[in-house]
Amino acid sequence: MIKVAGFSTSVSPGAVCASACFLAFAAGDPRFAGEGAMIGVHKASERGGQETALSDAATLSMARFARELGVPSPIIGQMVSTPPRQIAWLDARELRSMGVRIIRNIEQARSTPAVIATAEPPPDQTSQPSSTSHPSAETTNYSWNAFIDRAITVSTEQNRGSAAMSRFCKPDSSECIMTVAYLLGDGRRGVATVGQDTTGNITRREVCESNVSDDVRECVDWDTGRKYHDMKNTKGDWVQVAE
Repeated sequence: MIKVAGFSTSVSPGAVCASACFLAFAAGDPRFAGEGAMIGVHKASERGGQETALSDAATLSMARFARELGVPSPIIGQMVSTPPRQIAWLDARELRSMGVRIIRNIEQARSTPAVIATAEPPPDQTSQPSSTSHPSAETTNYSWNAFIDRAITVSTEQNRGSAAMSRFCKPDSSECIMTVAYLLGDGRRGVATVGQDTTGNITRREVCESNVSDDVRECVDWDTGRKYHDMKNTKGDWVQVAE
């Protein structure tokens, strides 16, 4: 989900990110690490740290996934060779080899373009939007990362701390879809969607806003700006209608 949504990731100065956390960190783009951050890898294991045929298979699976995320071979080599009860800590050179930007503090990362938590303000504004402001399909002054971050924040606040997110794959089209649903200020339903093909490439990014009856919605293709309408069929599925 981190990779599909195009989120950036960061490990704060002095914080620790190892084992499974490393894969979540590696999925980000861009990636940041604070000075003194400890980021490490090791093999998988069963409960209690036991190495078995199943844990070896899990290690190979992690290695393949890490390769898909662009992790260099030397780091993957440490992942598959370091015993589960040990951790191979990556130095600054190794982190830079996988495109990690070393920063002094998180605020430095937030000031860098394309970081999820930082929206680009419109030309006539200098303040950031509050976390409670509602994402809108017309919000074109913000980066996609910032828009998704706002959508997740609003959805989390509206759903008792758990954002309304889903991911599903459609075998007939070889596409996987991730959605974030939220309510607009007037109570209508909004949803941001990211599509990804089998090779991990983004196929579409769109934002839709439903009418009050939630049976017709207006959508905007984030990358092209094209607008279109969807209607629900008798099965409850959204179908694009002729413009």
